[in-house]
Amino acid sequence: MKKALSLVFLFFVLLLAQSNAMMQITNFPTWELCPRISPDGQRLAFMSINPAPPGPTSIADISVSTYDGINPMPGTAPAGAAGPWINQHPAWFPNSAQIAYERKILPPNNVRFEIWSVPLNAANGTRLVQNNFRWDFMPDISVNNDVVFVTSGNTRNPFPPYFRGANRYANNPPPGPSIGPAIIAIKPAGQTSIINTVRGLYPRWDPTGTKVAYSAWNPTTGWDIVVADYRANAGLINRRAIVADAGDQFAPAWSPDGKWIAYVHAANVKSGSDIFIVNIFDGTKIQETMLGTKKAGMPDWKKTAAGEELIYFHSDMNTPHGMPPNFNIYSLSPLISTTNPNSSSFSSSPPAPGGELPKTQQPKTQPTGILVRVLNVSADKSADEASGFARKIAGFVKKVDSNINVIDIANGVDSGIPQVYYNGDKNKALANKVAEYLDSLVNDGTLGVDIPYMFSPAASLPGGYAKDADIVIEAPANSEAAAEEGNPPAETSDQTNQ
Repeated sequence: MKKALSLVFLFFVLLLAQSNAMMQITNFPTWELCPRISPDGQRLAFMSINPAPPGPTSIADISVSTYDGINPMPGTAPAGAAGPWINQHPAWFPNSAQIAYERKILPPNNVRFEIWSVPLNAANGTRLVQNNFRWDFMPDISVNNDVVFVTSGNTRNPFPPYFRGANRYANNPPPGPSIGPAIIAIKPAGQTSIINTVRGLYPRWDPTGTKVAYSAWNPTTGWDIVVADYRANAGLINRRAIVADAGDQFAPAWSPDGKWIAYVHAANVKSGSDIFIVNIFDGTKIQETMLGTKKAGMPDWKKTAAGEELIYFHSDMNTPHGMPPNFNIYSLSPLISTTNPNSSSFSSSPPAPGGELPKTQQPKTQPTGILVRVLNVSADKSADEASGFARKIAGFVKKVDSNINVIDIANGVDSGIPQVYYNGDKNKALANKVAEYLDSLVNDGTLGVDIPYMFSPAASLPGGYAKDADIVIEAPANSEAAAEEGNPPAETSDQTNQ
């Protein structure tokens, strides 16, 4: 019997039950953007923006709460100030007691952005980077107190109109040719001198303060994720592209161990966006969100005071259809597959003068264990109830056998039919065990589907599939097609993440 669940409730259930434990952290009347967790894992800093009206007249401020979003308080608004003011893009100092941020200087002064800092529980900040009459933005502080940021190098705003206001970080970046000079600069700790390096956006220090990840424009692929080594006497050297897929990859954030980078992928400037992670040693990429036309942005990857390693990000995923976007902060537990931490994909040579960044040749290491691929084959992937369902399945599957390694979660064909496939007879028994376990989750309501269905019995992997997985699971969130028509599993070609 079909369960009468509203889409909103079902989406909420799926959201909380995903295998990467996605949780909503904030839900205030404002937009909440650009989350950053303090190095000690105790506090969350984020940007609060009144989006009505959106644009340069909006009021934006840095707020600070506990890491779980509780007890927020203003971080940068002067006491009694009437505004408007725009303080955005927070970044913690290594002592977890001070925040850097970009501050917009408004008329009657020369309009520009500057890099400021403020101690916790202080009403007023001070200017951190003395770089007169320049547009300075997107700061980040290393473990050594070095400051990396982006500067225009002149008095003009480098951005097109829609990317200038306080809602800048809710948008995908504009194409590189539409941006004026945007140069990544570094102010070494304790110095006033500034080292101008390369063109790019969204710079972030690695945990050791010896590397910087950033987004660089490539005329062929769009915005790429690039990593460079930092040398105090030379700036950023040995630049190499880590992710150069079609579309835009931006806003990198390092994992606490420095082996992974979280980033945002968008097909184009107007599309939805999702969080991905990439292993910098073997090039493994994993899609962490599947939001369709909704947006996810500005990830930050930290270990909280509770000992959980989480990726924080902002998103409008809970905005009802047809309503103006409303951005809140979410967290997820990253789904990390087996990699070889001892192999390195880093290119040792910098690009030729005037040339494009070299594309990384990433040697792949063979994943170990029972390799499982999970495909979302929901008939309507854009429906709210389909969001994250394949990831939820992946989390349960790993409980069947400790040797299971989920190597990929992606969208498959729109069949709407559940099925578990095995690659070779040696995997048949485990595939049937997986299918029976998933059936039990359907029967007891753990997998909330509109019409109960069955994954078992497992079937032999069709010839059209790639043979790099031992088990392939087709997991629809709604199986009306299978329940009503009783169609057998279709032999279709494999589709993996782009």
